[in-house]
Amino acid sequence: ETTLRHINRFVGDVPVESFTRADAHRFAAERSQEVSLATVNRGFGVLKKLLTFALEKGLINHHPMLRFRMMREERRALQVMSLEEERRLVEEVAKVDPTIGAYVALLGEAGLRKAEGLNLKWSQVDMPNRFITLDKTKSNRPRTVPLSEYAIEWLSTLIRVIGSEYVFTRLGSKK
Repeated sequence: ETTLRHINRFVGDVPVESFTRADAHRFAAERSQEVSLATVNRGFGVLKKLLTFALEKGLINHHPMLRFRMMREERRALQVMSLEEERRLVEEVAKVDPTIGAYVALLGEAGLRKAEGLNLKWSQVDMPNRFITLDKTKSNRPRTVPLSEYAIEWLSTLIRVIGSEYVFTRLGSKK
């Protein structure tokens, strides 16, 4: 919806049957003054979908953005924390809330995504063998993740909440 508002702001006065590549370039030039090129490219994606829909419905005879090139985005190298930085972060977070400290430790040590950590159930944790099994992953493929001694130490600090199968439980909820 937000992207549509911006598209409408820049090219909303152009009837769909009159839309040209020049309008797309104008959108890019004006929008890129406000936001990153990645955001402009998301706008292009929405524009392309809208025009494909118009073509399929017979509202236009040709697709003006076929083979339209996206803006070249600057890609920066991913900066990864050192082991010392990660553990310092865990210790500082744990001073405020030990449960969140354990969550940060597990995500950092096991390389879990936020949702994988939040949806982790005790039945997926095998402490004696030092691994967890994730059933629901981004790729929809189960995976087994080894646990470091540090991750095991933090998991061992957690109190299991009666009635909840989840490792990280919000009191007063079933999760």
